[in-house]
Amino acid sequence: MTIPRSTRALLQFCPVPGQAALDIASYQGAVARALGCGYAHDHWAACELARTAGVSPVSHTDQLPAGSYAAVFLDARELDPALAAGFAAQAAGVLQPGGTLYTTARREDLAPWFDEIEEQNEALVARRPLAGQAEPEVLHYSVTVGKDTLPVRSEPGVFSPRGLDPGTREMLNLIEAQPGQRFLDLGCGVGVVSLVAARVWGCEVTAVDVSARALRLTRLNVPEAEVIPSDGFRALASRQFDLIASNPPYHTDFAIAKGFIEGAHQHLSPGGWLYLVVKRADWYVQKVRAVFGGCRVVERDGYTILSAQRRAARPGAAGPAGARTTKKHAKRIAASKRKGQP
Repeated sequence: MTIPRSTRALLQFCPVPGQAALDIASYQGAVARALGCGYAHDHWAACELARTAGVSPVSHTDQLPAGSYAAVFLDARELDPALAAGFAAQAAGVLQPGGTLYTTARREDLAPWFDEIEEQNEALVARRPLAGQAEPEVLHYSVTVGKDTLPVRSEPGVFSPRGLDPGTREMLNLIEAQPGQRFLDLGCGVGVVSLVAARVWGCEVTAVDVSARALRLTRLNVPEAEVIPSDGFRALASRQFDLIASNPPYHTDFAIAKGFIEGAHQHLSPGGWLYLVVKRADWYVQKVRAVFGGCRVVERDGYTILSAQRRAARPGAAGPAGARTTKKHAKRIAASKRKGQP
């Protein structure tokens, strides 16, 4: 295991013998393992990695566990800046008198909450917490679909925190949903799509995301939805849905999008539809067509919205559900048969 530089910078301060400590977001809970302390992270998959590594307890949260700690270790390497700043502020509130925060966060995120900050070997050491504790900045906006205008609560540190993302808006205008359908909001953010699906379309909504903050806000915005922490489909087992909608994060290796598309085909009931917002359309269109056998493409406002239907299995079709023979493979089979003929 190669430990990132930021986590190594924090490990230099371990151990803190006989003192209550908390590890926030170190790589695979390395600090928690070194100290035998608890671990907290906003990202569900990171929490699962820490559990697998033997860390306990693990808190999937954007709000620090209650306690009184002599030392808090905050690894800001992969955190959204707003989350890192929030964790730093919360650390000031959970430290014991004389306690210390060791962190790779930015100095400007510590300055409002600590009276003494010094740099030591690529990390910041903050002492003498100031009185008071920051509350998350609460943001509000509304979403209008047809005649319905719905209020949304948001906070920094989530996707599109200050208003409806244009790509999501265009996707909502294209989705065709019916009351009672099983609807999966994949990567729900603050729950905008879930809110529309539940309140406007009357669907039975399940919302998943890796972010604890996103899930907390979705529960506030759409209390009637089933809200599940999950990295894509990992926590959904063999669940089936009639509609799946997603505006996935964009990554150059397409790994997340690949998992979303292939997983959607497995988790859609026959006749169910996937709706997907994309920007770099070519790869997505090819992938969706390869998995689903077809794809509708709509371009609006600089975004591309793809939709694809899981086809019902043909009677007598060989192989697992959804499996298809490519044209290239079919030609090879035909050529092989001809060679075997007299």
